[in-house]
Amino acid sequence: MKKIISLVLIFLVFVSFGFSRVIKANKTETLVRMEYRVVNKTDKTIDFDIYIAVPQSNERQEVVELYYQDGYKDIIKDIYGNKILHYKERNVKPQEVRIRGWFASAVLYAVVYKEDRNAKLGNKDRILYLRDDKNYQLTNPVILELKNKIIDKKKSDYANAMNVFEYLINNINYYRDDKWDTAPEVLEKKQGSCSEYNFAFISVLRASGIPARYTGAIMYRMKTGYDKKVGEDAVFHRWTEIFLNNKGWLPFDASRGSGSVKRHNNYYNFIARLSSDALQTYRGDGGEKGYLNWDYIGTTKAKLKDSFKESPCAFWIDYDRTKLKPYLKEMSSFLKTDYTPDSLYEKIKDLLKREILFFLRNEIKRDKYPVVAKALYKVKHPSSIYFYLNYKGSLNDIRKISGDYLFYEIAKFFDKCDFNRSEFEYWWRMARKFIKYDNKTKKFILTNKNINIY
Repeated sequence: MKKIISLVLIFLVFVSFGFSRVIKANKTETLVRMEYRVVNKTDKTIDFDIYIAVPQSNERQEVVELYYQDGYKDIIKDIYGNKILHYKERNVKPQEVRIRGWFASAVLYAVVYKEDRNAKLGNKDRILYLRDDKNYQLTNPVILELKNKIIDKKKSDYANAMNVFEYLINNINYYRDDKWDTAPEVLEKKQGSCSEYNFAFISVLRASGIPARYTGAIMYRMKTGYDKKVGEDAVFHRWTEIFLNNKGWLPFDASRGSGSVKRHNNYYNFIARLSSDALQTYRGDGGEKGYLNWDYIGTTKAKLKDSFKESPCAFWIDYDRTKLKPYLKEMSSFLKTDYTPDSLYEKIKDLLKREILFFLRNEIKRDKYPVVAKALYKVKHPSSIYFYLNYKGSLNDIRKISGDYLFYEIAKFFDKCDFNRSEFEYWWRMARKFIKYDNKTKKFILTNKNINIY
């Protein structure tokens, strides 16, 4: 009987592995906190809606716990199966910033995708992932010319997808600015960001009858200057997924493949495999009518045109992820007390409790901002600067705790007595990770004088 049970268990394990879409390796347990900042950059009180993509479990990631910042109206599921966190922001004053987001505990894997000979794409999805839209322009002469040049109808979809992939990685240079060009513009300029590589890739594939979509993710990037156990991502990343007969959906990362060609020519590492340094937030397609439009992290919508500025940023936290729930409860209770700089300092000496403080910032009363700023200064965290600015919008306290270069960089955002918060927020999302505490001067210094805010 025991032998039969053992054989059944072995069979079940074999079957389970055999039907798995991926081969997993490099298990990574992590905590990720998303901050989505939106500033009213007008001189009027306005309303806007914030939509933020929420990570979900899939074949290469398990989202174990997920907490949303208070105040959201609803959680929407779009036609691609993505979950979108929706906040309705009302009566936002000039230069006021609203910060929304989520906190996740996740288990990630590096994966290699196996062929799925039973994979089928229904007519509804085929139509969905072959459709045209503003950023694709499938009938544009530039798209059709490249399609006719590199697509061979006698070859398989996989071979043709490889032709397009290899063309892009060898002919498009990575370039990132504050906008997204359409697929024809990318091919004509021969440059683009990861998103623009995808627009061009998807456009040529769809024009050739090959279903394609994109997926977006938060990436683990450089460690910060202020904390070696925190990584920041204010850039994010997008890659393409292609549906191939007898293979199923497979990832192709053209922008990373392009970079690998220039370094060590291993672009095959970016076909049908993914590393464990990404937390996917969105999978599907863009469009002018979608909740996120063309984005995959989040977007803001307002009736008044050009009335806001967004500055999202995500934080990877190297900490025991099982502590998230109890520490959230502890910090939420603590913030309801009459705490002092010293009592708060004793809490936020702990890395995770400090990150939870930022997550719960909307629960902090405004008159407590100087208390928070002083506690953060004691733990040598640059957000001390941010809380001082949010309380007074004054340079007096900043001068005391900032080195000369950092101080003058921040001072650029002041015009007489006015503080340009929308421009500061955009700069701060990239500058913060280059700020560290100097033990000799006991001030925060900026370690990078050539910050690319894009």
